[in-house]
Amino acid sequence: MDPTLASIHIRVKPFNTRNEWSTSCYVHLDPCINTSTLLDADAEPRCDLLLLWFTALSKYNTDWDIQWTPAKHGTDKRSWIRFPELKDDSANPSFQSESRDKLLRWAKTKALPVCNSFLGKGGVTLSMASPHHVDTVVNAGTVLVPGFPSPLRVTRGRQIEICNAFEIVIMGVPDDYEDMDQLLKEWITQNFLVDGESTLAGYRASPDEPEAFIFHMTTWKATKAVLSQSTRKLFEVDFAKYPTLIYPRTIHEVNTTGVWKIVGNIRSDFAKGAESMNDTIKALTRRIDSMEDRNQKQHEATHLQLASITSTLQNRAILAQSAELGLTRGLSDVRANKTKIKMKLLMGMEPEKVAEAHAMLAEFEKEEATLESKINQASHNFLAIVGGHIGQLQPVASPSPTQPDASTVPPGLSNTVRTNGLGVPSDLSSHSKKSDDCRSFSTKRRRLSSDDSDEKEVASLAIGGSMAVDLPNPQAKEVSKVNLLPMPLQDTLMVIHDDTSASSLNKLEITQRALKGRLVALDIVLPTPDGRCFRHRFIGAYAPWNPGGIGDVSHFWRDLTSLCQSTTSSWTIAGDFNATVASFE
Repeated sequence: MDPTLASIHIRVKPFNTRNEWSTSCYVHLDPCINTSTLLDADAEPRCDLLLLWFTALSKYNTDWDIQWTPAKHGTDKRSWIRFPELKDDSANPSFQSESRDKLLRWAKTKALPVCNSFLGKGGVTLSMASPHHVDTVVNAGTVLVPGFPSPLRVTRGRQIEICNAFEIVIMGVPDDYEDMDQLLKEWITQNFLVDGESTLAGYRASPDEPEAFIFHMTTWKATKAVLSQSTRKLFEVDFAKYPTLIYPRTIHEVNTTGVWKIVGNIRSDFAKGAESMNDTIKALTRRIDSMEDRNQKQHEATHLQLASITSTLQNRAILAQSAELGLTRGLSDVRANKTKIKMKLLMGMEPEKVAEAHAMLAEFEKEEATLESKINQASHNFLAIVGGHIGQLQPVASPSPTQPDASTVPPGLSNTVRTNGLGVPSDLSSHSKKSDDCRSFSTKRRRLSSDDSDEKEVASLAIGGSMAVDLPNPQAKEVSKVNLLPMPLQDTLMVIHDDTSASSLNKLEITQRALKGRLVALDIVLPTPDGRCFRHRFIGAYAPWNPGGIGDVSHFWRDLTSLCQSTTSSWTIAGDFNATVASFE
């Protein structure tokens, strides 16, 4: 033992007199040495003298475990080993006491002296005689104790050991911020300076408490500055966005008060917390209900606005369409008058009236051109208003002078119109180039008499499935002469065909197997009063009795829908639909 220590008087106190026996004690400096410290609040405590005794006692007996006092007398948990799985069991009130007896027998067989044992809400705790035995058992993680079906988990008593006198700790450091330790170090360094030098002596982390940032200062005066109320307020302001952080306190105070302990009545605290959560949920529910009510009212208001706008657009579309129809009727009258004049010229007129008839014909042609221009503009205005919303109306595609594209042929039907190199049906190659073009339409699309098309057929037939139709060919007339006849004289629908005898059209193949043998499609083109053509498609169908079955029949309605949607004219469908209608039909 160092002889210089004889002048440094100390006092030794037992660990706790309530225990049956103990292997621990406390070493204090004699109060006479700290007289100046007690008189002067800013005087430096003589921790250096205690450190001399610390070093000397450690060298005197290496089996002794010497530490700075972590908490108030009698509450040190350095010698504790706790079994957290052995908690109180309501079904067996004597479970913990029986478990303690088993643990004491186990410790005795393992030659591990136990000073004390007690029961608690956190499990059964043994206070060992040697801290080295605590380290050995805790480092094993689990122990196999006779009387228990599985190994028991072992933990230390919860406290932070002190490595330097008057160490300070900041609790609640979040583990999801990697640079939080560096941020706290910079905050301490910048706020606690003496003559421009930082008073931070060092910092560390605790292996048992990962949420603790531990540091110590160079002097007692600097330590007091960190623990002051002003520093606490500054810390709470600077780290307001980190609510889990707890202002700096000494480790001795944290171990004594236990920031991780639940203070007060647990049942009452849980009841208050549950009541607070219920109030919050009710308030949130009211806010959600109010928001849904506002959204519903706004939704209804938006629907009213849309209905008003739609009604306005419909009215404007009706007015635009009415104007277009009026112009179309005027155009029909002009063309009818032209036809009458032409008929008179063909039948012969008095020479003095021929010039007058030609002049009137020229005026009619000018008026016809003017009306066609106005009709085109009116049609454009109408389509601009409706924009495809009312009745699925769509702008009419511009006609192509080339051969009809394969995409315009309905799915499952072959193209029955044979054309020559000019795109004119070969069956009607004798048609006059001056005849008016026929009009083509898309599905459910309005017919505009002012639009032109390059389809020159007067009548055509499209057959699907395995059927063939014979068409009698009555006495044919030239299409140009038929179109020049006034309507009262066109009392017969003429079918124009190259053959002079009855002809049978070839069978047309259908690509969709679901439609084969169940579909007939007939295209009819009729002359209109204004000299143009109207085209309509009749579709006859025989639906399978079980459209929901397996195989090809399951695709019948899908393929039929595709056929109808791709039809480029108005259409009518009829037949036996086996109308036990399911929702998907």
